[in-house]
Parts: sequence; C-alpha cells; structure tokens
Amino acid sequence: SSVGYRPWSWYSSTQTGEGGKVTRDFTTSDQSELLGYFARRHRQGETMRLLKVSITQTGLLDSESNVGFVYVITRKAPDLDPDLGGPAGIAYGKGSLNCENLRIFTWSMNMKTQEDRTEREAVAWLCEEPPGWRPGEAVVACT
Repeated sequence: SSVGYRPWSWYSSTQTGEGGKVTRDFTTSDQSELLGYFARRHRQGETMRLLKVSITQTGLLDSESNVGFVYVITRKAPDLDPDLGGPAGIAYGKGSLNCENLRIFTWSMNMKTQEDRTEREAVAWLCEEPPGWRPGEAVVACT
C-alpha cells in the first residue's frame, strides 16, 4: 500500500566537532541532488560498512509497512578528516524504511571528530551481540 509511504523525504550527513558544533553538513530533500552527492562520494572512494541496525518503531506515517531504525556504521574516504569518526571511522544515525518496497526514505547520519570508541564499543548500546560476533564479520539486526 502506498498510504503513508513517501517515495523520498530527506537525507542528511553531518560532521560535528568540539562541543557538538556542526563543521560540515549536507542535507537534501531533492532526490536528483542526492544522486549527484552519492556520485561525488563514490568518486572520492567513500565506503560505508553497516555494523548493527535496530528497529525502533513500526507503523510510521500510519503505515504498518514503515519502520524506523537506528544504526552504527564505519565510514571511510580519502577526503574525510582523519580524526572524523575516530580510528574506526564510526558514524551513526537513524532512518525510515518501507518494508514492502524495501526503500529507505529518510536517512540521518553523524560523525564526530572527538570519537574515540572502537567498533565494538560504538555498537554495544544497540542490542545484544551473538556469541563470538566480531564487528565487520556480519551485520547484527535486532528489534
């Protein structure tokens, strides 16, 4: 059902420095602008690796097919400040997904320059880890 589903809402990527001050931000609700941004990031060699994701809410926008989620990823690119996300390149955020068409329709991501957590420390708050799990080997998804 398309009731309550938005084909696209927004995307944001924010970098914060000392005291939480925003040092760099890209935000758009325009899908063609977003595709251009992705193409530029791809040319810069950016990679993202999902570590953990957790469903936070179901039934967003009055549709049972829409869910909210929070996540932790690693994000790397030659043009990113080497202090951004700490040694592990930690980024985290929230988003919304339509489970019928498998489309993410909101995405908000943040990286901090004063991040000092390891991958394991950064994901510990999301959900319990399976026995023997190590970041980067498999994604942990939970509710």
